[in-house]
Amino acid sequence: MILVSAPLRVSFFGGGSDIESYYENHGGAFLSLTIDSRIYLTVNQTTNNEVKVHYSTTELVKDASELAHPLIREALLMYNKKNNIEIGSFADMPTIGTGLGSSSTFSVALIGALKTLAGQAFSSRDLAEEACHLEINRCGERIGKQDQYAAAFGGLNFYEVDTSGRIKVSKNLVTRDIENILEDSIYLVNTGVKRSASSLLKHQIKNLKNSKSSLDNQARLVEMAYKAYNYLVEGDLDQFGQLLHESWLCKKNISGLISDNSLDDIYTEDLNAGAIGGKLLGAGGGGFFLFYVLKKNRKKFETHFQGKFRKIRISQQGFMVNYEAK
Repeated sequence: MILVSAPLRVSFFGGGSDIESYYENHGGAFLSLTIDSRIYLTVNQTTNNEVKVHYSTTELVKDASELAHPLIREALLMYNKKNNIEIGSFADMPTIGTGLGSSSTFSVALIGALKTLAGQAFSSRDLAEEACHLEINRCGERIGKQDQYAAAFGGLNFYEVDTSGRIKVSKNLVTRDIENILEDSIYLVNTGVKRSASSLLKHQIKNLKNSKSSLDNQARLVEMAYKAYNYLVEGDLDQFGQLLHESWLCKKNISGLISDNSLDDIYTEDLNAGAIGGKLLGAGGGGFFLFYVLKKNRKKFETHFQGKFRKIRISQQGFMVNYEAK
């Protein structure tokens, strides 16, 4: 039996430029970090000629092709593992529809577990690319590549994608002192609204194809990703936080489904409580808001949202094997 895990992520800038229909013509760039909340998978080889999987429900079938869970089904078929396996998953915070990249984190953990079980050597890039193949090509999800890379590599990273889809990963961007300030400044506020990233991204992709205005706004988001990267490297985190506000206003113009009046009200409430910038995580439409709060405003913000916010720490570790029975 093995126990593996991969981290959830917080996306800051450049989201949407990791989608093939955009980067194949324009390239892209995005900035994100992984957090101290993870998805865990246990994988156990059995001899009962069955496949048993535990997630929000339990499935017991004779052959992997009969599974309803698309990611597990397609991953097992990718590795020609038709039966004699049991898989269980759990997480240490809510994941479904939260904007924290949970589906891709799950995919990275699953691919890593199957490779480890088979005794295969692999790199973080191998893991990320195979998770992309699983979700995008095998399962037909209309999503990008940033979440898989974040979960595989871990840490606070800047990613640049060329028109072929090749991704350059820049790690070790700042000192630990700067990371500490960033962690202290970030707050997550749950909207209570769950949404499907894939359905939202379908609408965004359509707009990017048919609307010059949406395309121009996406290009601006990429420019802001580079600007945010420079602010981080220079240690100018207050400018980084203010840029989040500018980026959010720009992102909303790409699709009318990214926000609505109730979400805008939450955003305004947080600004009034002391945040200088923020955004909905992931594709938008619900899930967690991320806010950047100056030190002088944190007591006011925490008092206003007492019991309603979540603090995070940066996870430097991407995919990992937590336990492997010998």
